[in-house]
Amino acid sequence: MRIFVAGAVLQESWAGGEPEIGRLLVESLRGRGIEVSRSAETRRGVALASLAATPWDADPVSVGRYRTRLRREQPDVVLGFFDYDTSLCEAAHRERIPFISCAHTYWPLCPIGTLYLEGIGMCDGASFGKCVRHLDRGTPASRLPFLKDHLSPALGALVMSKFRSRHGNLGHANRIVVPSRFMGRLLESYGYRGVIVVPNGIALGEIESTPWAGGPKTLTYPSGSSTERKGLGDFLGLASSVSELRPGTRFAASGFAGNGLVPPLPYLSRGELLALLRASYAVVIPIRWDEPFGLIAIEAMASGRPVVAYNRGAMSEIVVDGETGLLVPPGDRPALLRAVTTLLDDEGMATRLGAAGRRRVDAVFGTERMVDGYLEVVRAVLDERRPAAS
Repeated sequence: MRIFVAGAVLQESWAGGEPEIGRLLVESLRGRGIEVSRSAETRRGVALASLAATPWDADPVSVGRYRTRLRREQPDVVLGFFDYDTSLCEAAHRERIPFISCAHTYWPLCPIGTLYLEGIGMCDGASFGKCVRHLDRGTPASRLPFLKDHLSPALGALVMSKFRSRHGNLGHANRIVVPSRFMGRLLESYGYRGVIVVPNGIALGEIESTPWAGGPKTLTYPSGSSTERKGLGDFLGLASSVSELRPGTRFAASGFAGNGLVPPLPYLSRGELLALLRASYAVVIPIRWDEPFGLIAIEAMASGRPVVAYNRGAMSEIVVDGETGLLVPPGDRPALLRAVTTLLDDEGMATRLGAAGRRRVDAVFGTERMVDGYLEVVRAVLDERRPAAS
């Protein structure tokens, strides 16, 4: 079996959950003796100009380059991660090679992949005027290669023209793999078909689960993002309240410049982040958007730490309330404070939840289970293409 895996997120410079899953998948498939070729080219020069000038969600230059690569590689199937547009899907379709879209963000539903409007909250779906205004307001849309901090109305209109053809182009995909049932139901509600859920996994051997060492208790905000949707503001408010109720509690927020209570901490490498999780007493994930999955919650649980989170998006598919952590109603700051103080006051409960979290990750979210899931999808697609026995 030969598999071609491609997408802009596979570039070494990309960070976050989706790039980590893509790289882990490639390594694991190769470890099973499967022939995997990988492409992580960025759009530069003529390709970038073609991307910016084409009103369709596939630019001719990139389609041509992918078709040349596919003819040379002759894969049995293509796995496509986020890649700015659907050029890879179009190239595979023209070469009559099965294509499986690996959708780990809301990219099929939103031009910037978040379905979230800063200062407003969750978005009920893309519309031309609303999205153009949103892009012009200065919301970073880092998944557009020519964007710095906002898009002018003219460029935003171009992006929306491209986006409006995305649904039809992805109709060429044989399957769309998503990491959670929540995301699967959402895509299906927008008319996507062939959606399959394969939960993300992590390399368990890389994450050590250690008991809390005692001493000052640190509550950690691990996302590395200061955006509203990731909930940094809620964590800072929580820290202020906890410091009054439980003096001596410490706080850590990855990627935060610091204030008088929470010390500055740069954006951490994955190894540094895992070390921070192990040094924590509990991990707080106060997301204000419907996160498609939440890899950091798995990493916290794998480290043996209880998770306290808003029950949004796919979080309840990861954290079992009362068993591996505590889930509270979305945006309910008093409930978040009660959950955190409960854990601070009950070390036995915190230890019990953390240990159960590691067991859950071992049972459900390991790399091998994820790879098995992807291979099951690949084999099903290939079986559909084989002629029926006479």
